[in-house]
Amino acid sequence: MIDGYPIDGDQADSFVADIGSPSVVICLDITDEVAMKRLTSRGNFDDQQSSIEKRLKLWNENTKPVAEKFSAFVINADRTANEIVADVEKAIS
Repeated sequence: MIDGYPIDGDQADSFVADIGSPSVVICLDITDEVAMKRLTSRGNFDDQQSSIEKRLKLWNENTKPVAEKFSAFVINADRTANEIVADVEKAIS
């Protein structure tokens, strides 16, 4: 399992060239609004609105297309943790 990697198409191409095609790709899809709310409520020092906006922009522009390229299992992550985990378990089984 590799969390948060690859972050863009170049890293995805390198991964395939160096390691091989992934057996399963899971995309936890979350709206920007829900992500912003969850991240700002964590209290981490780097979870400021401006830094979160930059990360969301990177995700939407660079990372999300990688999930599409690999026909990822798209899981609605706006839901509860238990619902998300159940769907992840289905995706990897």
